[in-house]
Amino acid sequence: MSLVRTSPWGAGLPVAPTLPPLTGKHRADIVVVGGGIAGLSLAHRLREELPSARIVLLEAVVVGGGATGHSTGLARPGVWGSMRLLRKRVGPAAADSLTRASLEGMAALRELVTSEGIDCDLVRGRMYQLPVTAQHVQRYTGDLPDLNRLGMRADWLSPVEAAETLGLQGGFGALRVAPLYQLDPLRLCRGLREVLLARGVEVYEGSPVRSVEPGERVRVRTDRGEVDAAQVVLAIDGYTRAAGLVRLPIVPFRSQALCTEPLSAAQLAGLALRPGDLVLDSRAFFNYVRLSPDGRLILGGGRAANPRTIPGAQPRVAGGTWRRLERELRQLFPGLDGVRIARSWAGVSGATPDWMPIVGQVGPGVWFAGGWNGRGIAPALHSAGWLSGQLAAALHGKPLPPPTVPWHRGGATPAPVFDRLRYPLRQTFLQLTDRRSLHTGRCAPLRFGRNGK
Repeated sequence: MSLVRTSPWGAGLPVAPTLPPLTGKHRADIVVVGGGIAGLSLAHRLREELPSARIVLLEAVVVGGGATGHSTGLARPGVWGSMRLLRKRVGPAAADSLTRASLEGMAALRELVTSEGIDCDLVRGRMYQLPVTAQHVQRYTGDLPDLNRLGMRADWLSPVEAAETLGLQGGFGALRVAPLYQLDPLRLCRGLREVLLARGVEVYEGSPVRSVEPGERVRVRTDRGEVDAAQVVLAIDGYTRAAGLVRLPIVPFRSQALCTEPLSAAQLAGLALRPGDLVLDSRAFFNYVRLSPDGRLILGGGRAANPRTIPGAQPRVAGGTWRRLERELRQLFPGLDGVRIARSWAGVSGATPDWMPIVGQVGPGVWFAGGWNGRGIAPALHSAGWLSGQLAAALHGKPLPPPTVPWHRGGATPAPVFDRLRYPLRQTFLQLTDRRSLHTGRCAPLRFGRNGK
């Protein structure tokens, strides 16, 4: 049976008719460009804050068809690396505010799903981070005081405890952190689309934006229509460079995942993983594992890349990358050796040189929210609250509220040549670091299963 090159998300949902594209000339208070979690959650907050405003959301293909719908549906705390490294890069106060903001974004996600009754298989769980070298053990254990001080529940599992809890055979132990949320990202987007339509937000699909002309009023043009708006927000993340609507230091960043066929009850019992558990290792190109709501094992990871991006099309992934992912899944879970790999998929998010999102004003009447670096759900939900306040103030001619976290960056400038060179240099550095972590410092190959089976 051939491998299906699509994600498992949205299984069982009825086929939704594509919404009509934008045609003709329109006038709006706010236009949101992008139908992923960032654009949808922002439009939702705007409707709450501005109940009488005319809000238009434009999506190039279909809602949820971009990075969000091709993700693995994770909302986890933090924005970049370990707390120690984050504090070193941005300072203690900024590191704390960034981490708290991600936790607030996770709480906002839960509130949104609960209050709107969106059926997206949201489950609260825990994250298990597995160090692959002794140096990484020190990094994880060193983070424990800060993680608990900031409101998480974090503890260290010895190798024996990790074996009892996860069925982990080999390795150095695990850092266990809560909270974590898992969900079906396509169901979330589809649910939000229906909520917005019911509240009078105009949503147009099949409407790629071709130009944005800043000014006292902003003109947004698509293939078949245009909108004259007071404020415009670009929530296009990994498609920023391809769209050509604004110049920002963001490049497309590809990630990929595969999943098995649904596992039997006996196979699930042998794994020791529970719904809501996320397991990830500490390599540069790390692998991570979760269960889907219908009992499939999902493995994401492998070599990342900076691909060409076309809305509506999956980025190209070399066969060697898929083979590496499947080989490592078999090595990690030897008890599933005969289980079929049923699906594989890839998605594109936006990466910034400093691994920090960009959320702020980038021109007269034009705003941007993106550069999520693969961690978009929690930061996007947090940013929707702040950005809706900014837009409401701008719409009514009031002073703009001040930034609250470092990623609230207005007027971001194009990357100089040196910054553009940092992407291939960073890619090379990550490849070398990944190879080193694969071949040095490991006490034994990691594998899961009761008694190693």
